[in-house]
This record gives sequence, structure tokens and C-alpha cells, in this order.
Amino acid sequence: MPLERPTDPDALLDAGQVARYLGIDRKTVRRMVERGEFPAPLKIGRTQRWRWGKIAEFLRALELVQEVKRGQERTPEGDLGTSAPPGRKASSQDPHPR
Repeated sequence: MPLERPTDPDALLDAGQVARYLGIDRKTVRRMVERGEFPAPLKIGRTQRWRWGKIAEFLRALELVQEVKRGQERTPEGDLGTSAPPGRKASSQDPHPR
């Protein structure tokens, strides 16, 4: 059963809700936190909760990374390392030697 997206960025979700929303296992959520790949939870007594706003920020950042990766996949090979501005050829010789 899909989990509805909270409207309040301060809504608190437990590990089970986060896992269901992301479509992953609760253990995977905890492992991602341990590796620094997912926002750390708030500790309230002996429980852990995630703010919906932090999860939403994480998902937006993940979308941006995926967009960048897709853009690099479309870039012809050999052009990845150039730093020339658009419309200008990259040169192997520096016109302004130091």
C-alpha cells in the first residue's frame, strides 16, 4: 500500500514509513544513514524519526544527481574533460601561458 506524501515538512516519519515511501527495506534505511547516504533521524527518547522536509530535500538532491548523470551519458565521449564555454572549442594549448 503506497504511503501518502505528507504536506507538512515537519511531519515525523518512523523507519517503517520512510522505507515504505522509498520502496526499500527498513534495514537499508538504517545502513544508508550509517554510511552518510541518507539524512540522520531525530532521536526522541528511544525512538528515531525523520522529518518529511529532510527526506524531500534528499529526494530533490537525488533527482538532480540523476539528471546530471543522464546529461553526461548523452555527452559524446572525449568531451567530458573539456572546460571550454559553450560555442567555443577547447584547446590543448593555453593562449595565456603563465
